[in-house]
Amino acid sequence: MIRLENSASFQASDLLCEICVDEEKELQRQKELVKRVLVRVPHHSSHKLELIDSIQRLGVSYHFEEEIGKSLQYMHDTYLECCNKDNDLRTVALRFRLLRQQGYRVSCDMFNKFIDAQGNFKESIMKDVEGILELYEAAYFEVDEEDVLDKALHFSSSHLESLAPDITSSRSALVNEALKLPIRKNLTRLGTKKFISVYQEDESHNQILLNFAKLDFNIVQKIH
Repeated sequence: MIRLENSASFQASDLLCEICVDEEKELQRQKELVKRVLVRVPHHSSHKLELIDSIQRLGVSYHFEEEIGKSLQYMHDTYLECCNKDNDLRTVALRFRLLRQQGYRVSCDMFNKFIDAQGNFKESIMKDVEGILELYEAAYFEVDEEDVLDKALHFSSSHLESLAPDITSSRSALVNEALKLPIRKNLTRLGTKKFISVYQEDESHNQILLNFAKLDFNIVQKIH
């Protein structure tokens, strides 16, 4: 009986190893596909910001540290020029957050362009759910005392709560998760699992990246 049990155990172990090897090969194949997408998108593109953000939140950025590092360095070097030119709240806030997240001490003064003469956020952004959501996430990367980020957090959190009932389902999930636990406090495997579920419901998701993130998550789960 002992020999039979040991034999069965070894067979199961061998089978698992074969599965792991096959999955690892498939992971490498898909990794190359994602890398091609990442490298092909220009550094100055807003799509590059969105792609890097998705890669990080899906928990697979450790596969692309060199490529992401080069992109963020470029964004840092051209930060003032790009922010002065951009009038899209989402793009400005996302660039700011990704750079602060990476440790770059970029200025938050760029958010002043979205504030009117009375010191309130402009009417023109009141219905920009994605922009306000990014502003909310960016505000959590305040260092020291930065008045504009304090104001941004108060405005964005209260505004998102009031807008939540009227937001489409996929965006609603993102907003509700953010209000419960912002990105700065949620860069964990649990956060990754939740974001995979939300990301796949987003009509604009990248299927190549989503497939890779799911496979990577499953392999990591098996290893641990």
